[in-house]
Amino acid sequence: MFKIGIYTPGLFYSVGGAHAYAVRLGIVLAELYPHCSLDFITNRFENTFDEKAQQIRLEEKYASVFPQNIHIITVREKNEPSFFERLKAIFRYKKISEKYDLFINAFHNLHFFRGKKNIHIVHFPCEKRTKASPTFKKMPFLYPVMRYADIKYKKSYNLFACNSQFTLTWLNKYWHIDKTKQCILYPPIVPVQNSTKPDTEKRILILSRIDANKKIDVLLDAFIKNENRYPGYSLVIAGNCAADAESAAYLQLLTEKSKNHRVIFRQNLSWDEIKKIIGKSELFWHAMGFGIDEEKNPLKLEHFGMTTVEVMSAGVVPCVINKGGQKEIVDEGINGFRWNTIEEMTEKTLRLINDKSLLKKMSEEAVKKSKVYTLPVFKTKVRELMENHNLIPNHKGKTYD
Repeated sequence: MFKIGIYTPGLFYSVGGAHAYAVRLGIVLAELYPHCSLDFITNRFENTFDEKAQQIRLEEKYASVFPQNIHIITVREKNEPSFFERLKAIFRYKKISEKYDLFINAFHNLHFFRGKKNIHIVHFPCEKRTKASPTFKKMPFLYPVMRYADIKYKKSYNLFACNSQFTLTWLNKYWHIDKTKQCILYPPIVPVQNSTKPDTEKRILILSRIDANKKIDVLLDAFIKNENRYPGYSLVIAGNCAADAESAAYLQLLTEKSKNHRVIFRQNLSWDEIKKIIGKSELFWHAMGFGIDEEKNPLKLEHFGMTTVEVMSAGVVPCVINKGGQKEIVDEGINGFRWNTIEEMTEKTLRLINDKSLLKKMSEEAVKKSKVYTLPVFKTKVRELMENHNLIPNHKGKTYD
């Protein structure tokens, strides 16, 4: 049996676009090629592991059902490993990868694996070790080792699949990948069917992980400053907050700022709860990358923007920062607005609030644009890539729909 492995660390402990991408890619591959077995390879911190229970959790988290040919393989790791413990874990993953006919690295790293064929899903590329590694800067005598590792990384993969044109551009700036070994594979989103649109409330939505890099505080300050200009509108901040001290402190900062203002917080929601919140909202704000030089620090921008597409699928009109992958999703003045300054964001928000016909038109166009990133489109693209690059054989010549 043809074996496919997808490496996605942190699958049980994080909720992010990279994990959603990996899960949906795995499900699509399992459906397209039912003669293949597929494993998610991830880490765990617990001593015991119940595969079935974890699978149910993942299915609930990502609103998906795993086909029978999907399984979960885990590697026991320490929660706070030393450098050598991390190195040891990586060698274990490399050893595991040897048994797979196709091995897919679905995370942000420079690891190379030993599958018969290998794919790297690039959410954003790392720079070469010889340029960016802090270890090399401290110990330059390791340069030959790091140069070898860079060469090995570039040669090991049959295909580099990027989540956006923005990411592909930076991959080529850093690595100059052969054109035949690169492509864009936009992340698939699950559309939010908005049957509640007539009951939409006056809400501006921020749907994001509670993380200082997301610049939620900047948007909150902008809302508070202009609250009187948004009559009857409330700001809804919804998303997951990690258990670490830094995230908790950031949440506390936001909570303190929002006191005595029309701000609603909703944390750690189920997918059904998220859909209801999206369905009740009119506008969507997003600011990751604010104050960041796009040329100097592209890593701190939104490299695609799955959440933006998800809200657009429900007819929520985006007003997002004009940086990173957002520029590919939101067509200025057609299905939403992009902004460069907070003042510009405020004025464009007011245009939408005060012109309901414009809001309605952009809402309809947002739904249309979101269809570019749906699962059926993703599934077709995945099959084309597997066939064109000869990565997965069809069973007895059969083509699976």
